[in-house]
Amino acid sequence: MNDPPADHSAHLREPAPGGDTYIEPTAPLPRWHFGLVAAFIALIVCSNFANALWAKWVVEHPSWLLALSSRVRFLLFTRVGGIDAVPYFAIGAIRLSIAGGVCYGIGRVYQDRALVWFRRFTGTSQQSIDGMTSGFASARWILIPFFVGSNIICAIAGLTRTRMKIFAPLFALGVAGRLTLYWFLAEPLEKPLRSFVDFSQKHQLKFVAGSIALVVVVNARNLRRGRA
Repeated sequence: MNDPPADHSAHLREPAPGGDTYIEPTAPLPRWHFGLVAAFIALIVCSNFANALWAKWVVEHPSWLLALSSRVRFLLFTRVGGIDAVPYFAIGAIRLSIAGGVCYGIGRVYQDRALVWFRRFTGTSQQSIDGMTSGFASARWILIPFFVGSNIICAIAGLTRTRMKIFAPLFALGVAGRLTLYWFLAEPLEKPLRSFVDFSQKHQLKFVAGSIALVVVVNARNLRRGRA
């Protein structure tokens, strides 16, 4: 298992530095691989719910919103929406860690098939994916912590068999940095953010309806791009 598979794909032809190896494409899937797929689908559903309902929950249930999705805008919105520090950091860290762990596992188990799924369901172009995978091994020390919220970066880390003893501390560092950054960044941005949140509350029904429509349009566009 130390030799890379022959004629598999361009980004898997050279073994990763540091002793990492790749999974043979014909290797049998573990019994629990369906659990990874189910968790991945659940994360997508949760993110879509957050995108649709954020205007209603950002003030009423900021912790619920952050549990559904820990994207940058929700970190900022829930901060000015009144969430306390403990649930902000605890829920944010758990949500990011679950997503990162699942996507790492998806990449490690399913290899190139995982990238096909990301291309299909996120609309990421093949050119972008090739660019991220080609130099990942040498740049992972920066990419993993800096792009800790990127599911595809975590999947590529799994695909390239980045060892967990390397991935986990880099990911943890990124989570801590991401949450701390946006917790304090929300303070100087509080006035415009609060104005926007207050405006969304005054027109909550319109924002919710518009968000739902946007979720449908974006997902349909991503599916079309992914199949192109």
